[in-house]
Amino acid sequence: MVCGGTTANIISRLLRRDIRMDLSEYDSEMLLASDIVPVAVGARINQAHHPNTPVELDLRRNVVNKIASLLEQRFLKEVHIQYR
Repeated sequence: MVCGGTTANIISRLLRRDIRMDLSEYDSEMLLASDIVPVAVGARINQAHHPNTPVELDLRRNVVNKIASLLEQRFLKEVHIQYR
């Protein structure tokens, strides 16, 4: 799971693979079938793009933490979060 457009672009470049977001093809069963869920969260501040980035990053962290907590507690998954 990748959170953040810039982070997705960096991971795409490093893996030499296209990354696209298409929720119509999202398969939640694939996520739930994994024992370990790695999450890469973009956390860089770029004032040129978003002057309210610190607020947005805080919201992003809260949402990611809630998703991780749900996966850990309800679905017994091991979640590894990396902020990049």
